[in-house]
Amino acid sequence: MLLLASWIALLPAQSENAGSTGFATLRHNYDARSSAMGEAFSSIATSTEGLFFNPSLILRSPRKSVSSSFASHFVGSGGGSVQYVHPHDDKMAFGGGIKYWNSGLMDRTEISASNEYVDTGETFGAHSFILYGSMAHYVNAGVDVGATIKMISDSIDDKSASAVALDVGILHHTANEKIKVGLSVRNLGIQTSYYTEEKHNEGLPMVFAAGISMRPTEKLLGAFELEKASAENVRARLGVEYLPFSVLALRAGLRSDFGDYNMGGKTGFLGGFSLGMGYTISQLHLDYAVVSFGDLGLSNRLSLGYEF
Repeated sequence: MLLLASWIALLPAQSENAGSTGFATLRHNYDARSSAMGEAFSSIATSTEGLFFNPSLILRSPRKSVSSSFASHFVGSGGGSVQYVHPHDDKMAFGGGIKYWNSGLMDRTEISASNEYVDTGETFGAHSFILYGSMAHYVNAGVDVGATIKMISDSIDDKSASAVALDVGILHHTANEKIKVGLSVRNLGIQTSYYTEEKHNEGLPMVFAAGISMRPTEKLLGAFELEKASAENVRARLGVEYLPFSVLALRAGLRSDFGDYNMGGKTGFLGGFSLGMGYTISQLHLDYAVVSFGDLGLSNRLSLGYEF
């Protein structure tokens, strides 16, 4: 009840300091299933989808799995990922992958003597690559732990910077087997190279997350999560997944940061909502999600996974 009250109170929240840290692509999730469920995913034991949120989640992966995801964003930007999870035995699992981001082309401008922007007729872009490896380990019947090491390379035009980061997570299996609790800290790290000769530290967007999920029936899964990122307000996530048939999954989610995307337009009230569906054919999984960013528009996510 306290978690729910916190979530309701945070719905209109808008962060005044959002975007004040660097390496922003560390916050980007491209997976369709978790995106459709509002990214309330830190407590859902799963395979490749869990690598972004909580590395301990991959321990309960039933089989080896590989997946690829793609997300389209605004003004020609987009990103994607390729991930692999390898359950070694009942007490250890490994995973890893690569993520990329392309901002698309932007117009290059200069500032004139009268402090006006002048179009140069040229363009530039920004890119990001993240290489990561994970390990999850069994502690006891009630606790799994995991860690992910990440190497990040960002570039803007002809300048670049890099960093190394660590994610750590815990998944608690409660006495009620239908309820799981997840805790994670993401993007603990240091910058290793800099955009400027002065070695200005951009700062990494460190994230603390705590979530709870419940599966009351085999067909229904619900999850709730609170998240706090550096220089941002506490955010809440809510997600639900329903399987009307064994091969079909319907999903919906809500993020409490919709105030960040309400610019006073006609679609601002839709910010934070997400919908999606998944289809399973034997060992092949196809997932799709559409995520609303209010007045900024919609982002589409597509994932293809295979278990073997």
